[in-house]
Amino acid sequence: VAVRRTGAEFKDAMGRVLQRLDVAGADTSAFGATLVEAKGSLASAAVDAPGVQAVVKRLSGATSDMVKKNRDLESELRESTAQITTLQDRLEQARREAFTDALTGIGNRRCFDIALSDHCERASLGEVELSLLLIDIDHFKEFNDTYGHRIGDQVLKVVGAKLEQMSRDVDTPARYGGEEF
Repeated sequence: VAVRRTGAEFKDAMGRVLQRLDVAGADTSAFGATLVEAKGSLASAAVDAPGVQAVVKRLSGATSDMVKKNRDLESELRESTAQITTLQDRLEQARREAFTDALTGIGNRRCFDIALSDHCERASLGEVELSLLLIDIDHFKEFNDTYGHRIGDQVLKVVGAKLEQMSRDVDTPARYGGEEF
């Protein structure tokens, strides 16, 4: 849900940026047309001092207007950049949460499945050696029944923390299921 919502917000933000850039392009084209028109007026053989003043006044106004529009565009693009950065951070956070077991803080089953697939592919290409270690806490249901789920959760957290601590950077510690790691 968070990823979908953030993705929609990202799409909206990008749409606003593209729309604003279209407007800026039209403004630039209009300014270019004003410059061409002024050039034509100044090239005319019948231009007198008042005519030159009128062209300069028109160019000055158009330039001031363009400078203001460019400042506004810069400001809007800075705001959009900040918003997009925030959205990217939210997407990254949602991605981390989607691959993390909420109880133990290590990878979840989805993380495990993806990592295993990636490691298998790399091993088949001869890039890495592959080993897999599956751990199951024996008699965990009985432990939970005897000491309660709160204490059982603490055991799972300790096991997850120990696996994380003992893992190398290339390893992927993950909770596969209830008490399987």
